[in-house]
Amino acid sequence: MFFILSNGSTTKSNASNLEVVTSVQRRRRWAVEEKISWVHRSMEPEMTISIAAREAVVAPSQLFTWKRLYLEGGLSTSDHLSDVYLLTCAVSCLYRLELFNGH
Repeated sequence: MFFILSNGSTTKSNASNLEVVTSVQRRRRWAVEEKISWVHRSMEPEMTISIAAREAVVAPSQLFTWKRLYLEGGLSTSDHLSDVYLLTCAVSCLYRLELFNGH
């Protein structure tokens, strides 16, 4: 199979499949559990990021990012951001209450 490149040159490929994207698709939203599952898969013996990314149909860079976040503790199943938001709101309310009471 030969491909004609934009500069007019040709290249030979042994590829047997060619995927043609004919529609615009929305960005996939991954659940945290799915991300963690793919990170664990990528860390299995004899597994590489590239192979796991191909299986998950994501770019290897995306899986590297998930792995980095996971190892740094920034990718977890707990709803940490909601907890932080609620705590921030509570502190803000207490501060306003103190101001209101003249403290």
